[in-house]
Amino acid sequence: MRLSAPRAPGMTASSRLECRALRVERGRRCLIRRIDFALAPGEIVGLVGPNGAGKSSLLTTLAGLAPEAAGEVTLDGQSLDNLGRRQIARRMGFLPQDSEDPYPATVLQTALIGRHPHIDFWRWESRADIAKARSALRRMGLAQFAEREIATLSGGERRRLAIAAILAQAPRVYLLDEPLEALDLAYQARVLRLLRRLADQHAAAILLSLHDLSVAARHADRVILLDGEGGSDVGPADAVLQADRLSHAYGCVMRCIEVEGSPYFITD
Repeated sequence: MRLSAPRAPGMTASSRLECRALRVERGRRCLIRRIDFALAPGEIVGLVGPNGAGKSSLLTTLAGLAPEAAGEVTLDGQSLDNLGRRQIARRMGFLPQDSEDPYPATVLQTALIGRHPHIDFWRWESRADIAKARSALRRMGLAQFAEREIATLSGGERRRLAIAAILAQAPRVYLLDEPLEALDLAYQARVLRLLRRLADQHAAAILLSLHDLSVAARHADRVILLDGEGGSDVGPADAVLQADRLSHAYGCVMRCIEVEGSPYFITD
């Protein structure tokens, strides 16, 4: 079951994040020949495709952390090229696929990194900043670990902490690279419910890469499918996640079955 009704792709509010004629290359390889899409407030978009198709590269390009080969990315109508990193970080949060511990720190100190874009230089975190970081830890089930060293956490706990830091950042746009990776089923469900609340109640615009096509089908309003050959397909989840399109992209025969009204994708 979908956590709430899907939103229409054409919304009345202006787009949070938009790319026009975007081309993504790494080295001499063209990952995405051209992609055009706008990410609207209150929308969750799933990014899917085979390994090496360019999902992580697209997210890092949209975050302004890697150059585009052609085209333009805008955030709230402003080109990323005209915005400083602090300006971008106040509006957009990026969760990379792999997070490294920057230095020895406690769980709370790590969550507070999310507040840094909002704190003036040479100032310490305020009580309000600390309260927001603690709130983010509670939402990720880590409140009791606030004073623990991050080196003592499991892989799943570290992933939840990385998400908590993004929540503490409180951006308008969330770019999440495999946020469900290393999470058990209970926390996967918790994160998906949380993302839907952020979209529905706080008008957040969310783009997340996923390996599980069934999760994308049930929880994303729209889907971007990368085919691994430079092509991309953008549209409503039920229109893009068709067996023929998926079979072409993943290079294997795929079928969709329904279980109690929910779609699941399997290979033959």
